[in-house]
Amino acid sequence: MAYLNLFGLLIYRVVRNIVGFSQPRQATRGSRIVWDINKEKFYFFIGIALVVSFVGQMLVFARFGGISGYIASAQERTLTSGGEDAFRGMGGIQIITESFPILAMMLFAVYANDKGGKWKSTGALITSLLLFMVIQVLFGGLRGSRSNTILALFWAAGIAHFWIRPITGRLIFGGLIFLVLFMNYYSVWFEKREVDTDEGGSTVEFLSEEEDSDIQRILLVDLGRTDIQAFLLYRMMRPESDYELSWGRAYFGDMAIVLPRSIWKGVFGMERPPHRVMEATNLMYGKGSYIPGIFESPKVYGLAGEALLNFGPAFVPFSFIVLGFAVGLVRRLLHTLDHTDSRILLYPVFVNLCFTILTADLANVLSFTMRDITLPLVIVVISSAWKRPGYADAALSSADDRDNRPLLQSHEVL
Repeated sequence: MAYLNLFGLLIYRVVRNIVGFSQPRQATRGSRIVWDINKEKFYFFIGIALVVSFVGQMLVFARFGGISGYIASAQERTLTSGGEDAFRGMGGIQIITESFPILAMMLFAVYANDKGGKWKSTGALITSLLLFMVIQVLFGGLRGSRSNTILALFWAAGIAHFWIRPITGRLIFGGLIFLVLFMNYYSVWFEKREVDTDEGGSTVEFLSEEEDSDIQRILLVDLGRTDIQAFLLYRMMRPESDYELSWGRAYFGDMAIVLPRSIWKGVFGMERPPHRVMEATNLMYGKGSYIPGIFESPKVYGLAGEALLNFGPAFVPFSFIVLGFAVGLVRRLLHTLDHTDSRILLYPVFVNLCFTILTADLANVLSFTMRDITLPLVIVVISSAWKRPGYADAALSSADDRDNRPLLQSHEVL
């Protein structure tokens, strides 16, 4: 599996360099379309969105009987498939409720950039990110998804970097240490719960029976998927293996999540098509072992793992073409944006999407795109005026020209 990933990374590098190759643009501002944010519209629409998002999350908590009930349902969903019904059909409401933290960060960043002074200090930057982390845990993090929290924090840090003040290497290093500690201790906190014993007392049980060390799990499981990918390959290559390649069926099943279950039943008269969970369960435990809602292996297999399930080992390196194409497009975008362009508020989430493509399955990528990007994208679009500055603006002083140069030259961190 390591060799397959190595060849895949080489292919990724070639594709990324071809698609993303672009010298920093030396053209005048008049040759680029700029999204100029309208502050009045922005404050108005994002204020409404924040109120609706907050109220929606409170109603979600109420539906589960409070925060404790919400957490208990999420833990049950992690432990068995029995708790899945508690969250079924909530994809649409999550688009609204779980956007609250990033919308709040966007609001603060634009306001701080507008006011300047102490609002753009290092203290304001650190405070805003810490507050964001707390809010993010409440609005989505309590479902037990560390990846959602980490990716959201990365997005917030990117907004702060571009709109408040550049994040230094020292802060980045400290932030990485903080993230590792968070992933470690949050996993321990979420995966333990108090249960009653037969003697009338209580004890603590853990939802996960993983024997790896926490750091090992973070590096190899959460960030690499190396364990599950290697195991899939091992099971597939056994002489007695009865697994039949899905030949794209798993990809189609993942894409089916775009349509709600009600549409599949009402319009097509059928349940959603089975996805990569069915294929992986049959591979790991034997053909026919998958029983929806009763026996299934809801793990995350990553770009290479899902390619393995669909088309076998030979296809794995070529699946990295998708990653190279995505990263190349994101790099090209970085060459074209001025530091005042409102699309910068969204740019870090496109970087997040590249990480998600590598470490998640197609269903996760689509879910991430719809849930996390939809509402912030709508706010930015309706609050921006698209214009092509006149060529008269090209006669800028060298200092002004430096202030308006593309992001790749003025902001190197991302």
